[in-house]
Amino acid sequence: MAAEPGPIYWKFFADPEATGTAADDDHYFEAEVEKMSQWWAGPRFQGIKRPYSAKDVVTKRGSLPQSYPSSLLARKLFNILQLRQQRREHVLTSA
Repeated sequence: MAAEPGPIYWKFFADPEATGTAADDDHYFEAEVEKMSQWWAGPRFQGIKRPYSAKDVVTKRGSLPQSYPSSLLARKLFNILQLRQQRREHVLTSA
C-alpha cells in the first residue's frame, strides 16, 4: 500500500510572503488538527459519531480560512439554549 501523502503547505499558500520549512508546515497542520479535535470534544458535539477524523477534515480544507454568518448564529443559539437549560427556563420560539 502506498504511503499517505504529506500535508500541503497550508499557511504558505495563504501568505505568499511567508518563508518557512516543511517542518513549520507540519507543526501548523498538527496544531490545526488538535484545534479541531478540541472543538469536537466540546458539549455542542456531545454524542456525535463521525466516520472521519479531524485530520481528514483538516487535510480537505482549502488554503483560505472560511467564516460563515450561519456558524456564528448557530453558536449563539447553542449558547442561549445551554444557558436556559442550566437555569431550567423555557425557550420561546415566537414573541
